Amino acid sequence: MKRQIKLFAVLAIVLAAGASCNNNPLGDLPLWVVLGPCYAGHTWELESHKEPTCMETGEDVYVCSVCGKEKTDILAKIPHAFGDDPNECIYCHNLFYSSLDEFNEKVTLENAKGKIVEVALGNLDYSDIEYEEHNSGYKGNGLLIGRLPGGDIEPLNRYNAEPAEKGEYTFIFKDGTINSSSNGYSSIDNINGSVIYMLIPGNSSVTFENVVFNNVVSFGIQNYTSPWSYLDSIRFENCIFNGLVVGYSPADNLVFNGCTFNEYLNGYQDVGTFNSSNNSNPIWMRSGKPSYSGEPLVVSMKTVVFTNNTVTSSRPVKFERIGQLSEALGYTATLTILDNQFDMSCSNDADVSEEEKHMALFLGQQDNTSKFILYDDGNKVNDGIPMYTSMLPDSDTTSGGTYYFEVLGTRILDRNGNPKEITARVWKSLSEEFVMRSL
Repeated sequence: MKRQIKLFAVLAIVLAAGASCNNNPLGDLPLWVVLGPCYAGHTWELESHKEPTCMETGEDVYVCSVCGKEKTDILAKIPHAFGDDPNECIYCHNLFYSSLDEFNEKVTLENAKGKIVEVALGNLDYSDIEYEEHNSGYKGNGLLIGRLPGGDIEPLNRYNAEPAEKGEYTFIFKDGTINSSSNGYSSIDNINGSVIYMLIPGNSSVTFENVVFNNVVSFGIQNYTSPWSYLDSIRFENCIFNGLVVGYSPADNLVFNGCTFNEYLNGYQDVGTFNSSNNSNPIWMRSGKPSYSGEPLVVSMKTVVFTNNTVTSSRPVKFERIGQLSEALGYTATLTILDNQFDMSCSNDADVSEEEKHMALFLGQQDNTSKFILYDDGNKVNDGIPMYTSMLPDSDTTSGGTYYFEVLGTRILDRNGNPKEITARVWKSLSEEFVMRSL
């Protein structure tokens, strides 16, 4: 009898261990429940069903009628379908273009309004752009997105046009390679020949998804609208940058997520002594100018999201003029810097022994009133290399766009909103540090 009891106890323990891994919804359930009727398998009953669409996956939610365990099966999206209009899906009514040329030729303000417009890019090279209206536009080598004025169909944007309302226009450019013909630049204030010029409505939302950018790229739009406007957002999702991103942000909200930045040296050549490889920042972007035409004033890059990216470089990612006109316009700039990996150990022929520039991320506020919120968490950088850097102002410095100012209302937080302190390195210093903290 005792032998049988021992065998049963051993068997019960083995069964309980197996059940806790596979069939026990809560690992601390008592043994008599674990050895209940669901040990041999659940009895699934459909609890709810969500039909898949061409834009969203569906799901079937099942619940075991015996123990209450729940499971969800994801249902794949259905394919888009097209009728008389070969570009408009009969289900979602969004627009799909097989090339940038087709988009530039066909899309109109009327048919794109309120829809998602998706464009397959393919392999694209820069060419000459000739567009100038009342000292606005762009003339030089670049990539044109949109239509120039003067054709049979009105362009999506032009000089003195009224900007769209936010949310009216959404453009997704995906699955391709953009080959810039520019391998370098002399100054962030004098960029030419590298522009992706987007002649699309002001306040549009723009996404580049799964795009490879080769060489130096900057982004331009038609600013001279009535009133002056930027894009609502520009997002880069899962893109690869074999080059540098420079210039002003063309949008209120700037997002880089899941992108890869490979080592690249600024290749600009000049007769003078300037060593262009010194400015090999993977990103060097600024808040855009408020206006040349009076009120109302607007600025770009009010928010920056930099998440889940991989950076290999010798110079930091750089965001400048943070919080431009924040007091006058009543906003607080917000930066979300989470879960990025930086390898900043790459060689650079502009390095000098008395200066240190191998740092991960450079932040510069517009002036000594530019408070901001920084969410920082989960970032990784080489041992001994600081995550953050900036220049420190002198006692009489009030502005400049490249300094770290201690401003009342600034908040330095982790991803959950808890205050934290960050030890940063002074730009070009081998050892001088400062602390970023909530004030």
